[in-house]
Amino acid sequence: MPDLSFEQAIAESSRVLSELESGNMEEEQARDQIALIVSTQAGARGFFVALLTGELKLSDSPSQSIVEALTRAPEITGDLLAKNLVMSACTAVSHERRGDERQAQGSRQVTRRTANLIKLLRLNDVERKLADMSTAVHDALNGGTTSGATYSDFLKRWNYDKEQLRAAEQALTSLPSNPT
Repeated sequence: MPDLSFEQAIAESSRVLSELESGNMEEEQARDQIALIVSTQAGARGFFVALLTGELKLSDSPSQSIVEALTRAPEITGDLLAKNLVMSACTAVSHERRGDERQAQGSRQVTRRTANLIKLLRLNDVERKLADMSTAVHDALNGGTTSGATYSDFLKRWNYDKEQLRAAEQALTSLPSNPT
């Protein structure tokens, strides 16, 4: 299972989450399967798509087995949660500009779900990635490119503007333990 493509990881994650929520899979089995899925970057990306955009109750209230599985890959988890938080906040701004309230609401929902997951995990690797992202966002908002912040290239690649960066900053500073 660790060699899943991004698309396969979405499908497998959706299956595991559905079975877990319906009671057709034990918590321990789900934890182990999710841990395998998130052990690679592509697998973890697919898992987060399935969890954060899904229509399951688990998407809003992740079970302990989900939280435990994510703690087994803290570096990958931290990186993707920091990116997901910023991307969803910035994407909500883009949808609002186009007048697509339904899509904007979906992006805001992903932002809320990501923040909730961050709060549940409380891992040093996650906190470190959030602090790095916060530094990059702050630097970008101030027009700087000299800090060499870990996520500066990420922000540049997506070409976020000031309004989007302010939304990202708000998402980061609204976390319980502000990484800035």
